[in-house]
Order: sequence, then C-alpha cells, then structure tokens
Amino acid sequence: MQSSAIQSLALALCALPLSLFAQAERDTARVFVLDPVTVTGTHIEALRSAVPNAVSVVSRDDIRRSGETSILAVINRRVPGVFLTERSVLGYGVSTGAAGGISIRGAGGSPNTQVLVLTDGRPHLMGLMGHPLPDTYVTAGVERVEVIRGPASLLHGTNAMGGVINIISALTPTGGFGANASASMGGFGTKKIEGGAGFGTENGGISVHGSHYTTEGHRPYSSFRINGGSVRGHARLDPRFTLRGDAHLSGFRTYDPGTVYAPRIDNWVDIVRGSSGLALENSLGSLQGALKAFFNFGRHDIYDGFHSKDNSVGVQLYQTLTFSGGTTVTAGVDYKRYGGEAENRRTGLQYGTHFVSESGAYALVQQSLLDMITLNGGLRLNHGSVYGNEILPQFGVAVKANSTTTVKASAGRGFRSPTIRELYLFPAPTPTLEPERMWNYELSVLRSIGNRSSLELTGFVANGSNLIRTEGRFPNLVLKNSGAFVHRGVEFSGLLGLSDQFAIECTYGYLDPGEQTMANPRHKFFVEGQYERAGWSCSAGLQYVSGLYGADRSVNAIPDYLLLQARVTVSPVRGLSLYVAGENLGNASYQTMWGYPMPGRTILSGVRWELL
Repeated sequence: MQSSAIQSLALALCALPLSLFAQAERDTARVFVLDPVTVTGTHIEALRSAVPNAVSVVSRDDIRRSGETSILAVINRRVPGVFLTERSVLGYGVSTGAAGGISIRGAGGSPNTQVLVLTDGRPHLMGLMGHPLPDTYVTAGVERVEVIRGPASLLHGTNAMGGVINIISALTPTGGFGANASASMGGFGTKKIEGGAGFGTENGGISVHGSHYTTEGHRPYSSFRINGGSVRGHARLDPRFTLRGDAHLSGFRTYDPGTVYAPRIDNWVDIVRGSSGLALENSLGSLQGALKAFFNFGRHDIYDGFHSKDNSVGVQLYQTLTFSGGTTVTAGVDYKRYGGEAENRRTGLQYGTHFVSESGAYALVQQSLLDMITLNGGLRLNHGSVYGNEILPQFGVAVKANSTTTVKASAGRGFRSPTIRELYLFPAPTPTLEPERMWNYELSVLRSIGNRSSLELTGFVANGSNLIRTEGRFPNLVLKNSGAFVHRGVEFSGLLGLSDQFAIECTYGYLDPGEQTMANPRHKFFVEGQYERAGWSCSAGLQYVSGLYGADRSVNAIPDYLLLQARVTVSPVRGLSLYVAGENLGNASYQTMWGYPMPGRTILSGVRWELL
C-alpha cells in the first residue's frame, strides 16, 4: 500500500469515531479526564490548557493497560511527535548500536542529549555522556508520565532543548496497607515479575517496589536482564510542610547483536545505576513550592574494556506566589554538578576525571484576564562553568474562545550544553564548544466534545543552530558547532468516548525533519479501542510508521510498517486479574533501526494481584 493511501486511511480511522459519537446515546454518568492536570510546565498543578507548552499526560491506567515494561515504549505509542528506536523484545543498551534513542519533533541527537528525562522533576542522565539511561525507566511504581513536546529549558535547564519526559512515581499510601504483585511470561523466554507494598497514614507513609525482567531475545546474543528496586517515604511535618524521600537502584546486562549485515558475538554491556532524592514541600496559602536535592550515580562496563563511574548532584529551589487578580509568579534557582572518571582496562587508556557545573535562576509570570485569556512570560539565566552564560526566554498565550475550545500559542528557546565526552573524552575532545540552541514556535487548538471526548491539534516550527558535529576523518577528527536544522510538523491527539464502556484514542504526527532523517519518521499514527465491562476488559491497537531512515540525508531507507496489538483481561474476583496480550499480531517484518529486525508475533500472558 502506498504511503499516501495509508495516510488517508489513518486520518479516516481518526474521523470515523467522530461520526459514531454523534449517533451514540448520551450518558453523563461518567466524566472523562479531558483537560488533565500537569506540573511539569509550571512546577505547580495547572490545567494542560493553561500551560504555554504543548503537554501530553500518560495516566496510570494507560501505563497498566499497555502491559509494557518500558515507560519509553508506552509514550512512543501514545504521544504524538515522539519516536523511540528499539532493537529487541526487551532492552536498549548503550554505546554503539544502542537503541532507546528518543526524539521529540525531530530533536534528540546521537547520542540522545537533546531530550531531558526527569524522575519526579529531577534530572536523570549519565554524568559523562549526558544522555538518559532508557533501560532504567521501567513501569513498576510509576503513577503517570508528563511529556513536554518542545523546548522546556526555562524551568528545567540544559538538555531540555527538544522536550522533557517527566516520570512521576506513585505516592506513598495514606490510608493503611496496600500491596500488588504481577508475573507474566511469553515468547523468546521473556519473563516479567513485579511487586510492591506500602503502608501510610495522613501523617506519613512508606512504600517499596521491586522488578525483574529477562528475555533470551529473538536473535543470537540479544538477551537482556534487569533487576531493580525502589523505596519511597513521606512525612507530614505539619499542615504546611511535607518531607519526601526516595532511593532507586537497578542493575542490568544486555547484548548488542549487531546489524544483520555485520552480526556481533558476545557484545555485552553491564551497568549499575542508582538515584536518590529528598524534597521539602511547602504549602503556605498563596505560596507553594519545594526545596529538592538529588544524587545520581552509575558504573558502566562494556565488552571492549571501557569502564566508567559517574555521578551527578544537584539542588532545586522554587516558589510560586498567587496574587489576587489572577497573577501567578514562579521563581527558582538550581545548581548541578556532574561528571566522573573513565578508562579502557583492555588498552590501558586513561580518560581522566572530569566534572562540570551549571547554575540557573528563572522567573515565570502568568496573568489571567477576564477568565478568558492567560498570558505567560518567563526568562532564565543559565551559567555553565565551561561555556559561560545562556539567556532563555519563553512567551505564551491561551485564549478560551468558548466553554469547549482553547487556542494556545507560544515561542520559546531551548539549549543543551556540550557533554563531558565532547569536551574532554572522545572522539575529538574540544573544550571550546558552545551549547546547541533551538527556537520553537507553535500554535494549538484544544476542544472538548460533550463530557467524553476531546481533540488537540498543534502545528510547530523549530529552528536549531550551533549543533555539535564531528568533521574530518579518523584520526584527524574535530568537533565544531557547525550544524543547523529547521523542523516543521503537525500533531493530533483525540479521546473519543462512545459510551461508559467504550472509548477510542488516536494520535498522529507529521514531521518534516529536513536533512535530519535518522530515526525521525515523517508519519506516525496510533489508534486504540478500549472496551470495559464489570469483570473484564479488552483493547486493540494499530501503529503505523512511514518515512523512516537509518541515517541522515534520507540514507538507509527503512520500510514502512503497520503493527497490530491486542490485550484481554479478566478479573474473576476483586483484586485478581488474568490477562493475555499479543504484540505484532500480523507478524510484520519491520525495523526501527537500520539492520536490526524486530521480533515477529509475540504472545505474553500473566496474572496481577492487588490489595487495595
């Protein structure tokens, strides 16, 4: 089927539920969440329609219903404008041949340094290389995920050039004891085990989560294994102050089988990652905010002899003051120091020990007018110990045209700092590098239809400059701020509730990435139908991707693909559910990375128990 025909089919499938909805019998017994609350774009709870950035919220129900192990795999389907590279049943890996590359509206980088991943609002990245660790972002213990599509450096600083993914953990319980456990197994020797328990009252609580995932893989030398655990707690010091703390530790071993054109044998990676945080939250009437501190660390060993230890430490302080008359002012400061040491134990090459630091101060002002218009404006001054100062403005307006329609427009600047690898390690250490920069302009329309359905349509233009590029030939390589791009695109998402039991979700993204075609598909479409009745539920979804390449400048074309998935869950008694799920049910032959074929039809079945 030709690309244009598939595109027309995708749009028709999105439009079909609208016509069905018009004929459906109205039932107001259930209110769907059409305008979810987000904190990532403002630091305090705000309706998505009032936040200047384009934000997608993936709920706990979305995560659980997906059956996925990886948080990134969930948002890859459900969030327009986001694309994730994959190479196996489980596991992404690091170094050459790694999957788990995240792009938002075509910005991501290789390695992935243009998209910032947060855990509970705190930066989470590898201190030496500056990229996120996709294998550590598992679904166990996650409450929801908020994705800012477009630059968010005003509040979150470096690496938020292309966007932000904020993984928000489940809160500790406040109403007694709760527990859950699940186990599943399926094709290619895949096994998943998760469990958690917690106890709490209004004055405090504690919870623990653990997980174990393993697979033999669908190709020789493509196995993966990860074990992880976390503990969280909170204490309400008085009605105004709450103290929260958490710690996470995971260890995984994965293999890169190489492309089918150049297979690899025993190409392993062994990694340990840990993170911890402490937050003092205040709620003093019109003044809300938090003081946060975090510490992340890791140890990486790779088959070729590379060994590294890295860490990052930081503090964040922000406060939001709400005035009468609809004025809200958020101000904050932050500091982080990151780096580590590296060597090659096989060759004896010492890369040394390197650390850099960054600090920033920012303010964001929001003004509501006549309950119809919300104006936003902010500025951040960021200072890096290597590159100096960066000034980052952001502007936005949201107009409530009527009770069902909101129009938003924004412009903002994002950046990402040169990493320690680029400054001091390899392939051509260059301590004079400057940050990469991007301006983003977007226009969105959000509309609710009745009390069950909503639509969002966004258009954007992104201009990137000062991109760090490798030039020359080995051994005479150099790094320069010599790259630029213009990305344009359209994003659509819709929630269509046909009844209390039946709903359809649909997302579509069109991207013109210019010459940056690597892992940036021109079309990405996803639709899923969900039906629920007392005691059982089922869902079925389609994902279509076209215009994908394995390299920039439209080199290494990857065939378009269409994937079918389905899941059926039965709950014979309260708290117990049995499920069976299928991935790639059409047994399509497809790739998201050039030369790395993905698994064929995969069936997974399991059981989940919850004590509420």
